[in-house]
Amino acid sequence: MIALGRIPLANPIIAASGALGFGRGYWWDRPLVYAGIIKPDTIGAVITKTLTSQAWTGNWKGWNPWQVLWPLCGGWVNAFGLTNRGLRWFIEQEYPRVHARNLIVSINDPEPSAIPRMAEKLNRIELLAIEVNLSCPNTPQWTDLQRSYDVTKMILYRIKSMSRHPLVIKIGYLNERERENIAEICQSVGIDAVDMINTIPFGSRFPGQMSPLKNVGGVSGPLISRFALEQVDWFARNTRIPIIGGGGAGSADDVRVFLNAGATAVSIGSAHIMRPWISSRLATLYA
Repeated sequence: MIALGRIPLANPIIAASGALGFGRGYWWDRPLVYAGIIKPDTIGAVITKTLTSQAWTGNWKGWNPWQVLWPLCGGWVNAFGLTNRGLRWFIEQEYPRVHARNLIVSINDPEPSAIPRMAEKLNRIELLAIEVNLSCPNTPQWTDLQRSYDVTKMILYRIKSMSRHPLVIKIGYLNERERENIAEICQSVGIDAVDMINTIPFGSRFPGQMSPLKNVGGVSGPLISRFALEQVDWFARNTRIPIIGGGGAGSADDVRVFLNAGATAVSIGSAHIMRPWISSRLATLYA
C-alpha cells in the first residue's frame, strides 16, 4: 500500500484516463475481463474517461476509431474529444456495474461553473478521488484551463469546499513559468496530487507538419516520454505535491524510470491500445 497524498493505492500503477473506459473496460475489452486477463480491481487506480455534466458527442462517433486515432512512429495521435454520455449516466447506469472501487473519476465541462457541481454530485458514490482534466488538447476552446489561473483557482477552491473526495488535477506539458503558476495554485488550494502529462498537441510536437487527423490531435506514447520525465523531475524538485507521472510508459522499466524521476505513481495510457492488459500485468509486479 502506498499513499498518494490522501489517496491510498494498493500499488503505484494507474490506468490513465480512458484507458479502461469508465472503469470496467470498453465493450471489446470485456471478454478479456471475463477471462481474468484484464483485472481492473488489481490496478492501483483506474481513472475514468473524462465525464461532462451532459452527454458530449466529441469527435468519435463510435464506429470508426481510425477517424480519431492514428499510429505514428513511436506513438499515437488521437482526437477523441472527450466523447461521453454524461455524469448522470455514469452515476446511475455505469457505476453500479463497476465492481472495483479503485476509481478516480475524471471530470470537466464547457461551462466552468458546472465543474464544482459535478464534484458535489459525485459525493453519493465511493471513489478514490476526483480528477479535474485541465488539459485535453482536443477541446482547447474549453478544457485548456491550466493557463486560466484565476478561473482554475476558483474552480478548485469550490470543489474542495463541496466535495468529500480527494482532488487531483491533470495538466499537460508546460513551460517553467506555467509550472510555477500551477504549482502555486496546487499548494494554495491543497491539491492531493497532480497528474502529468496529458497528450501534447500535434502542432507543438511536430511544428510545421500536418496531422494525419485533419491537423488536430494529441500525441501520446514514447514520443512524449522525455517531455513527461522532464516535467515530473521539475515538480519533484520544486514542490512537495504528490505526482502521478505518465507519458509513454508501457513497461516495468518505464515505471521505474518515472518513479526514479520523482513520481509516486505511474499512469499507463496509450500502451493499452495494443496491450489492453498492460496495467493489470504491471500491477502484479507490486502485489
